[in-house]
Amino acid sequence: MWCASPTLGGSTGWGSPSGTQAERVMNVVAALFDPSIGPQVDIVLDGYRLEQVSPAAVMAIFDWTRRNLDALKQRIRRQVGVPPPGVGGLLLSGMLPMLGNPYGFQVVPTPEAAYRAVLGDDGDALREEIAAHVNSADRTPPIVVELRALLRAHQGNLALEAAARQLGRSPRSLQRELETAGARSFRDEQARARTAAAAELLAASDDKIAVVAARVGMSVTGLNRLVRERIGTTVDAWRRKLRDR
Repeated sequence: MWCASPTLGGSTGWGSPSGTQAERVMNVVAALFDPSIGPQVDIVLDGYRLEQVSPAAVMAIFDWTRRNLDALKQRIRRQVGVPPPGVGGLLLSGMLPMLGNPYGFQVVPTPEAAYRAVLGDDGDALREEIAAHVNSADRTPPIVVELRALLRAHQGNLALEAAARQLGRSPRSLQRELETAGARSFRDEQARARTAAAAELLAASDDKIAVVAARVGMSVTGLNRLVRERIGTTVDAWRRKLRDR
C-alpha cells in the first residue's frame, strides 16, 4: 500500500495471495477512511505482478468492497486497475460491475498506463519509485519479473525462442541472464507459469482437463505429470482442493 498525497494512493500486489492474505490487505485499505485522506481520492490498484489469483482471494476482496461500498462511494473519485493476465484478472476486473459500477473506474493493461491515467507524464516517476520499493521487498530480479509477466500473458504457452525475441534477447543470452539472476532455467519458469494458469482455470471454470491442458500448451499426460511433480497430487484432486479454499 502507498500514499503519494492526500488525494492519491494505491496498492501493488505480487505473488499468489491466499484468501487470508487478501483479507489482511483489505484491512489496510481501510486507511482510505482516515480523516487525513481525501475528502476524495484517486487510487491505482496494480495487480500486474500477481502470479495467481485464487477464488478465495477474489471473494475476500469482493466481500470487503461490498461491506464498505457506501463509504467507498463517498471517498473514491476515480479508480484505475491493472489486472494480471488470465482468468484471475478477469474475475478482479468484473467485481465493480457486479456491484453496479458505484464510482468511476477504468481497467488498463499495464502499470505505465495506470500511473499516466492519474498523473499524465508525471506518472512515470511515481511508478518507478513504487516499483523500486516493490523490488526491494519482492527481491525478484528485473529480467525474471519481465519473463514471468510475459509467460503469464501466454499462460505459459510460449517457447524459449519466442520469449527471448519479445524480450529483445537471444535464447542463449536469456538463459544466461536467468542463471545469473538465480532462476533455474526458462523451462522451470515456464512450468511455474503453466502451473499458475492451470490453477486458475481449474478453480474458476468447469472446463474438462483436456481443455485446461490445451490452454497451457500441454497434453493431458503432460499436465498430469506437471501437477504430480510440482503439487504432488493428481489434477482432479488438485481441482477439488483449489475449490475448497
